[in-house]
Amino acid sequence: GESSCYSFAHDKVREAAYSLIPDDKKHEFHSKLGMALINASKGDDLDDAVVLTIVCQLNRDLLSLKQSDSSVRIQVSSLNCKAGVIAMSRSDYETASHYFSIASKMLPIDHWESNYELSL
Repeated sequence: GESSCYSFAHDKVREAAYSLIPDDKKHEFHSKLGMALINASKGDDLDDAVVLTIVCQLNRDLLSLKQSDSSVRIQVSSLNCKAGVIAMSRSDYETASHYFSIASKMLPIDHWESNYELSL
């Protein structure tokens, strides 16, 4: 089937649309966008650009995502871990460290038992 894709014709249009979102709702917008991207790509083997795009969105609202259920936290942690590996492959060790730090912080309290592999 055909896949539809929407994009803005010009950066100014995108900026104008973004400015319509109240400042106190922008974090929530980014996490919802990140989760929508995850859901849209379910079952797909995500390429590097998609992983980094999703992580960029999700990481803008870590405070509320940290209070999400453990399955969401594990997803965010796993994606940040993948982003860290991508950054390392590009010799961007500072960014990789940032992603790995977020991955660690997003794990649930019982991560050693529930997600041992991700905990390493």
